[in-house]
Amino acid sequence: ATFRLFRPVLRKVFVVCMMIAHKTSSDTPIGNKYFAQAFGMGLPELNEYEYTILEMMEYKTIVHNKRYDDLVEAVCGYEFGASTRVGKIVELVKFQECYPAR
Repeated sequence: ATFRLFRPVLRKVFVVCMMIAHKTSSDTPIGNKYFAQAFGMGLPELNEYEYTILEMMEYKTIVHNKRYDDLVEAVCGYEFGASTRVGKIVELVKFQECYPAR
């Protein structure tokens, strides 16, 4: 499934991306039913958006340092890498690819 990006859809995409980020970073994630109720979406619709976005991301929900640094540099126009305080802390952590079970 695909969707066209226009104002009402952008809000839903943001909510689902926030939900995916929460699930990736939380040991006890909140369920889809709560997100659907809290943000005024139907559960089937939210599930469809989640599936579509995860498919588009190829189920890769972890962003590695280099990719994040490149994105920040492109968007913000300044370097954010291992030479910065946050970059040094982030470099200490080793991330692995995360592929959720289907």
